[in-house]
Amino acid sequence: MQMLYEALLDLRLDIAIIRAPLASPPDALVVRPFVREKLCPALYQQHPLAGVGALNLASLRTDNWISLDDPQGTGLEQVFMDACRVAGFTPQVAQRINDVTSMISLVSAGVGVALVPLSARALRLDNVVYIDLQDRLAESELSMVYHRHIRSAVVRKVISLLNTAER
Repeated sequence: MQMLYEALLDLRLDIAIIRAPLASPPDALVVRPFVREKLCPALYQQHPLAGVGALNLASLRTDNWISLDDPQGTGLEQVFMDACRVAGFTPQVAQRINDVTSMISLVSAGVGVALVPLSARALRLDNVVYIDLQDRLAESELSMVYHRHIRSAVVRKVISLLNTAER
């Protein structure tokens, strides 16, 4: 995350799309949330709960989990850990991975279960089933981050489009 902030501050990057929660950005940067999405478990097709329509996160408390590796304690890993805490358990993390696609690939191999953004359902891999959650857990939020002193007409246009879409 720090590398993205530095690139934005040095004007080597016009805009970054980051999944919140965010590490505290420098004052010169603007954080603009634009999408919130629910989370859902990705299960191996042979998992005992793979056929249910919806489940509570706590019903997966004894499973091995695949989590994102986020040493700063922000982003999707933090949302996952907070959701498990609210559901009353500490997940047994079998493997930490750097991206959602790799998480789902490991689910497909039967390594464990993963809590992923609902948009990950677009990743159709063999042996993976996505299940709705009955819990009302924290959502994952995407934010765009840009320098307070916008120089790019493209960034100004993106911000304008988002403002128009919210009305």
